[in-house]
Amino acid sequence: MGRRASGPVPAQSSRRSHRAGAPIALLVVDDPAQERVPTIGDRDRLRVFADAAGFAFQAAALAERLESQRNHFQRLTLTGQAVMTDLCEKPVTLRAADGYEWAALPTAAVLSPADAAGTDRDPLLTPRELEVLAMITEGARNRQIAARLCVSEETVKSHVRRVLRKLHAGIRAEAVSRYHRLRAG
Repeated sequence: MGRRASGPVPAQSSRRSHRAGAPIALLVVDDPAQERVPTIGDRDRLRVFADAAGFAFQAAALAERLESQRNHFQRLTLTGQAVMTDLCEKPVTLRAADGYEWAALPTAAVLSPADAAGTDRDPLLTPRELEVLAMITEGARNRQIAARLCVSEETVKSHVRRVLRKLHAGIRAEAVSRYHRLRAG
C-alpha cells in the first residue's frame, strides 16, 4: 500500500515558509487493523476533504493578508491626516527682505466653505477670485492654479490682477495679508 510514517510528523511553525504550490500539510489515513482495503470512493472522499482543507487554508491566509493591509492603510491614512492638520492649522510668519514680519492665518482659516460659496459675508471678491486667493495663500503659481481650475494661465493672471486691484495690493503676499486684515477688522 505504501510507506508508513512512524511517529508524529513535524509541523513547520512559520506561516511564510511555504512556497506557492508546495505542500503545506500531510494527511495520513490509516486503518491500523488493516481490516479493509481503501476503495475508490474512499480516495474520492479524501480528495474532497483535502481540497476543502486547502481552500479553507487559502481563505484564512487571504483574510489575514487583507487585515494586515487594512491596518497598514489605516496607519498611513491617520499619519497623512495628522500631517495635513499640522500643515493647515499652524500659523505662518512671513518675513520680508527688509526684516518686516507679519503673521498670516493658517491655510485652513483663509476661506471657509461659506466664503467660497460667495455669501454676503464677502461682497468684495467673487467666488472664483476667492478660490484663486486661497490657492495663492497656499503658495500655488499661476500654472498650478490654472491646472487646478481647468482654465488658461492668462485667465488666472486676469483673476490675480483683479484680486490685487480690489485689495489695493502690489504683490500676492500683500493681497493675502490685506485680505486677512479686512476679514479680521
